[in-house]
Amino acid sequence: MPTRSGIRRQDSRFCSSDPIAACWFVRCQNATAAVVLLIFLGFGNATVSAQTFRFVFMGPKSPVLLEAQVQSGGWDLRRVRERYAAGAFQRLDQDHNGQLSPAEASRIPVSGRFSAEGEQLGPRWAELDVDPADEQLTEGELFSFLDRVLGPPLTVERQTPRLTQTVRLYAELDLNGDNSITPDEFAQGLQRLQQSDFDDDETLSVAELQPFPLSVVQARQAAEAQTPDSDIPLLLVSTVDERGIAAARIVAEYGIDGVVESAVQLGISERFFRVFDADKNGRMEASEVVRYLEKAPAQVNLSASLAPPMIGLGRISAPETVTVMEEGKRPVLNLAGVPVECVARNKASDLRDQVSLFKIRMRQSDADKNGYLDAGEFAGLQAPVSFRDVDLDENGQVTVEELDLFFTLDGLAAQSRLVATLSDEAKVLFNLLDANSDNRLVERELRAAPEVL
Repeated sequence: MPTRSGIRRQDSRFCSSDPIAACWFVRCQNATAAVVLLIFLGFGNATVSAQTFRFVFMGPKSPVLLEAQVQSGGWDLRRVRERYAAGAFQRLDQDHNGQLSPAEASRIPVSGRFSAEGEQLGPRWAELDVDPADEQLTEGELFSFLDRVLGPPLTVERQTPRLTQTVRLYAELDLNGDNSITPDEFAQGLQRLQQSDFDDDETLSVAELQPFPLSVVQARQAAEAQTPDSDIPLLLVSTVDERGIAAARIVAEYGIDGVVESAVQLGISERFFRVFDADKNGRMEASEVVRYLEKAPAQVNLSASLAPPMIGLGRISAPETVTVMEEGKRPVLNLAGVPVECVARNKASDLRDQVSLFKIRMRQSDADKNGYLDAGEFAGLQAPVSFRDVDLDENGQVTVEELDLFFTLDGLAAQSRLVATLSDEAKVLFNLLDANSDNRLVERELRAAPEVL
């Protein structure tokens, strides 16, 4: 009996409803490209200091407990923050007497990073005057404040989706909403999509296929980047609070009626399940999951070196949950049902190059060769900051010393933390059709769609 032929969406993949074709496509995709990219990003200078972090990855089948030792640079993060505090103190201490007066301390940025438009502490500076309380601030008191507001040493972020991942394409082609696209639906859907060719260039661009105007999409993505991601599938579990949050997620997503009922739901062996089932009732409640996240050996151990950037694979204690798909400096692991490529990146050289570049541009932009830039000449730097940000003494002149101090401080602030970034790298329908990857679909690519899909 003939089966209905077409393209079916399943688990964020597009494949034929024919079982042989479906199996071939999924297997091929898993072997050649990771669905998730996990990036350990830092700004260190040499592989000396190391810190260990525990994570839980919320896989499709079960959670996976990871431990990563991150070798972050020639100084540990505390030393980097101490250097940043020293530079910030130098910027604020206008009379160079080694103390911050009330007027100087009131200009401390609330966010910890300097910006002319940013909020300043004002009279709240007095809350920092504690050791000793003498109506002035020491460098140590400033460090205590900056260390707190600069945030934890490592944060987990989700990378902003590519515009190709937000196009309205699949819904326009799946006319009856059954999560599959037949040849007839494809042909009819293309006629509807022609209405989106707003510039009449006979192509469908990424911008034209957005569900909202491009400016709205970009503004929404920028806002989401500033908002804590409550459902990101990678969570830190190094502190008591972090383990409590993660345990609640695990119980809600994998458990039933507020409890984890089996070892399979946690992706661990029956023996480990019994060890952490404290009351021996055959189930694990959130409090028992918290203890598991704290005490259990990690199911996979990673070492992330930032100089040179590379990921090392350590012990894998749960081969039934974690398997190695590719080895090397960027290993790919199958974590409870999803391929994850692990990458280390170091941007220290980018920061050094940035300072050097702006110094070169300063010499080129100083038209009257008087040794400083006025507001008009400053535009020649093409810097992502304002003239007021860099004019430290607010005298209408930016000197090379001010330029060096500002961008050195900005670089140190960037070096003061590590970032673990998670991004979805799975190909979407637009990527599959866009043969030359120019973010446009032309008639030739659309005619080839049946063969491609």
